[in-house]
Amino acid sequence: MTSAIGLSLSFIFGENYLLLVLNLSVPFFMTYAHRNYRQAFVGLFSLFFAHFLLMSQNTKTVSLNDNWTVIPVSVARTVYPASIYSGLSPAGYAASLPNSALNVLFENKVIPDPFYRDNEAKLKGLENSDWRFEKKFDADAEMMSAHHADLVLHGADTYADVYLNDILLLRTENAFRTWRAPVHNLLKPTNNILRIEFKSPLEKEKILNANSTVDYPAIPNNLRMYTRKPGFHYGWDWGPRFVTVALGDVRIEMWDKFKLEDVNFKTLKLTGAEATVKAEISVLSSVVDSVEMNIRFGEQNVKDKFFLQKGINTFTKEFTLSHPRLWWTHNLGEPYLYDVIVDIFIPFGETVSERRKVGLRTLELIQEKDTEGETFYFKLNGIPVFAKGANLIPLDFFQERVTPAFTEQIIQSAVESNMNMLRVWGGGIYQTDLFYDLCDRKGVLVWQDFMYACAMYPNDASFLANAKAEAVEQVKRLRGHPSLALWCGNNEINEAWHNWGWKPRYLSEQQDFIWAGYENIFKKMLPSVVAELGNGIAYHESSPRYGRYNSKSYREGDAHDWFVWHDERPFEHYEQHIPRFMSEYGFQSLPDWKTIESFTEPGDRTLQSPVMLAHQKHGRGNKLMEKYMRRQYRVPDSFKKFVYVSQLVQAEGIGRAIEAQRRAMPYCMGSLYWQLNDVWPGASWSSMDNTGRWKALQYCARDAYNNLLVSPHVEHDSFKITVVNDAQNNIDVDLVIQVMDFSGKTIFMNGKRAVAPRLTSELFYELPLKTLLTGADKKNCFVLITAITDHQKPIERTYFFVPPKDLNLPKPDTLKQEFNVADGGVMVTLQSSVLLKNICLSAQPEGWFSKNYFDLIPNRSTQILFKTNATLDEVKKSFNYQMLND
Repeated sequence: MTSAIGLSLSFIFGENYLLLVLNLSVPFFMTYAHRNYRQAFVGLFSLFFAHFLLMSQNTKTVSLNDNWTVIPVSVARTVYPASIYSGLSPAGYAASLPNSALNVLFENKVIPDPFYRDNEAKLKGLENSDWRFEKKFDADAEMMSAHHADLVLHGADTYADVYLNDILLLRTENAFRTWRAPVHNLLKPTNNILRIEFKSPLEKEKILNANSTVDYPAIPNNLRMYTRKPGFHYGWDWGPRFVTVALGDVRIEMWDKFKLEDVNFKTLKLTGAEATVKAEISVLSSVVDSVEMNIRFGEQNVKDKFFLQKGINTFTKEFTLSHPRLWWTHNLGEPYLYDVIVDIFIPFGETVSERRKVGLRTLELIQEKDTEGETFYFKLNGIPVFAKGANLIPLDFFQERVTPAFTEQIIQSAVESNMNMLRVWGGGIYQTDLFYDLCDRKGVLVWQDFMYACAMYPNDASFLANAKAEAVEQVKRLRGHPSLALWCGNNEINEAWHNWGWKPRYLSEQQDFIWAGYENIFKKMLPSVVAELGNGIAYHESSPRYGRYNSKSYREGDAHDWFVWHDERPFEHYEQHIPRFMSEYGFQSLPDWKTIESFTEPGDRTLQSPVMLAHQKHGRGNKLMEKYMRRQYRVPDSFKKFVYVSQLVQAEGIGRAIEAQRRAMPYCMGSLYWQLNDVWPGASWSSMDNTGRWKALQYCARDAYNNLLVSPHVEHDSFKITVVNDAQNNIDVDLVIQVMDFSGKTIFMNGKRAVAPRLTSELFYELPLKTLLTGADKKNCFVLITAITDHQKPIERTYFFVPPKDLNLPKPDTLKQEFNVADGGVMVTLQSSVLLKNICLSAQPEGWFSKNYFDLIPNRSTQILFKTNATLDEVKKSFNYQMLND
C-alpha cells in the first residue's frame, strides 16, 4: 500500500514530489517504528523504491507499425489496365509497416507480382496516384502521462502531409530523413487517428520544374532531381521503374526529464600501447539538474558529473585505454568490437542508457603526388589496404521485403568471396543500421555515396537546406561505424557534366547557374558537414574523379572504366589500362536458370521474347552479350545454354580485370566491380541475382580476391606467374607447374619455392612459351598450377592458351558421381577421365554449391559441398550439370 501511495504522489506532484515524500515519511516512520520497526522500514524503503522505479524509466517507444489501412485517393486520374484489376476499393487495404503502396496492393491480391513476366509495364499508371495511410490507435496511461511524446517517422517516401486527429503535424519532403513532431497535447485515450496523405512524386516534380529557371539534365531523363527519394525507383539500366510511395517505421517516443540525443566516440590517438578516446554525449533536457555519467568501455569504467540546462546539452569526456585491441578488415585480422554502455542518471532520479559496439582503428585515404600522378588508397591502422569488392545497390526494389536474414546473407557472401569493401551506390538508399552493424562485425569496409547520381540538382536555398538536414542526420548516424571508410559526394555527376554532352546544351549563364548548384552541394555543403561531424572520415567529391575520356583518369583518383561493354573494347583493355583505384566497371550476364523460371512461362524462355526483353533494361544488352560471347565462346543453340555461357563470359572478363589490377599493386590499390546484387530478376551486371544465388562471377571473384592470389598470364611470348599476398605476414609458397593434355597426360612439369612477401605483388615465375609447351598444340592442352602453403588448402589454377571456342575439348566421358550426407548438406564427389571445362552443377532443392563453374581435372576426385536442408535422395534425384564440352 505504501508503494502505491508513493507512485500516486509522483503523478500528482511531479518532479517536486520527493520533498513531499520525505516530509511525510519521516514522521510516519518515527510514530510507527516503536510498534513494528521492520514494517516501518519496509514502508519507507518502498516509497523511495517507487520513486526510483518511476524515475529510472528509459525513453519509451511504442510502435505504430501494425493495423494500417492504405487507401488510393486519386483513382480518377490514374490509368489501370482492366486485365490486372477489378477496381480499387475506396475503403482501402490492410497493411503493416514498413510498406509501399504498390506492395500493399500486391499483398492484398489486387495486382499481380510486379516482377512477373511483363507486369511492370501494366502497373505504370499507379505512379501518378495519391495515397492515404491511415491508422487508429489508443493511448495507454503511460503514453498519456508522459511529459513528452513525439511522433517519429522513418522512410516517409516522399511528399506527405501528416495529421493526428485532424491536426496537421508536419509535411515531409525527403525519404532519407527522420521526421518528428510533438504530439503530447494531441493524444486522446482512445480512437486517435493518424493520417498520412502522400502526393504523387511525379505530380510534385512537374510543379517544381515549372517553377525552375532551368531544365536540369539527368540519366535516365526525368525530373527525379527535384525529389529526395531513391533514384533507382525511376528506372535504371538494370532495374524496373516503380515510382511508388512508401512508409517505413512509425512510432511514438516518450520521455520525461531528459533523453539521450546522440552518443559519439572519437579516436584521438591510437598506438599499440594506448588509445585516447573522446566521448561526446548530447542530452535533451526539460529540467535543470546535475547528472552523473558512467561509460563502460570494455572492462573499463569512466565516470564524470555534469550539470543539465534546459535544451540540448553536449558533454565531452576523454579517457585512455591501455593496449587497445584494433578493428581490422576480416582479411587482415580480427574486426574486434568493444562493448560500450553509456548511463546518464540523476541521483535518485531518471536514468537513460545507450549500448554500442565500438571499433578502434585509424583509417585514411592517401592521395599523394608521385612520379605517375597521384595515389588513391586506404590505409588501415597504418597498413595499406588493397580494396577488394563490388558496388552494392539496394537489396530489393521494395525495401519492405528485405529481411534481416537476407541482409546478412548478402554480406556473408561478400565475406566468403574475400571482399573487404562494398560501395553503397548513390542512386539507391542509405542502408539500414543492421547493414552497417554487420559490416562492422564481419570486417567489411564501406565506401558510402551520398544519394546523388547521374543528374544535376537544383540550385536553390530550400533544396540545399533539405539536403543539408539529410547529410547531417546520415553523417551523425553512420560516423561511429568502424567499417565506414569514405563519404563520396555523388556518382558520376562531375563526369556527366564535363564528358556526357550536358554542359553544351546550355547558354553560358545557365551553365554557371547549374554548376554553382553543383559546387554548393558537393564542394561546399557536403564536405563541410563531413569535416565537422564525420569523425575524420575522408570525403571524395565525385566518383569517378575525372571520367574515362580524361587522360588523367588512369593516373589520379578513382576510375569508372566502361570502355569494355559500352564502347565494346575487348577484355584485353582491362590488362592494358589500369587505374589507381577502379571503383566501377562491369559486364552483363543473365540470372540463374531457376530465377528465370520464377518470373517466366515456358514460352517466354528465349533471348528475344517480349518478357525477357522486359527484364533487359540496357538497350544493347543482349546484342553486347552475344557479341562478346562470339569473341571467346561458341554461341549455344539453346537459351538455357546461352544463359550458362553468358555467366562464363562475365566471369572471364571481370576475373581478368581483377587479376590485372591486383598484379599492378601498389600502383593500383582497389577493385570494386559493378555490381554485387540485383533489385529484381533480370539481365544485369550483378554477380548474385536478386535471390542471392551466385553466378559464375561470384565464384570467380572469390578466387581472384583470395588473400594469396596465384595469377598466370602471358606477355611477349613468355608465360608468367605473379603471386599477390594481401596478408600481414610473409607466406612460403611451393609452386608446381604442369602442362597437361585433356586426358591428364603430363607434357611439362616444373616447380619453384619462394617467399611471397607481405602486402606485395611479385613476379614469381617466368618461362618462354616454347619451353613450356615443348611442341604441344595450344588447342589441346592447359596449365595446372598448384600453390602449396602452410596457411591454407592448396590453391589450384588452370590456364588455357586460346579462347574456349578454339579448344579441342574432348567429348565428356562417364562422370563418376558419389553422394554422401555431410555436415550442412550433401557432399558430392566427381571424377572424370577427361577435362571437363567450366562444369556447372545444379539441383532442384534450394541450396549453394561450395564450388561451381570450375574445371574438373582429369583423373582427379573433386569434392563439392552442397549446402541444403534437402535430403540426400532429393539432391541425388535432381542433380544435374552442364559443361563447355557439350
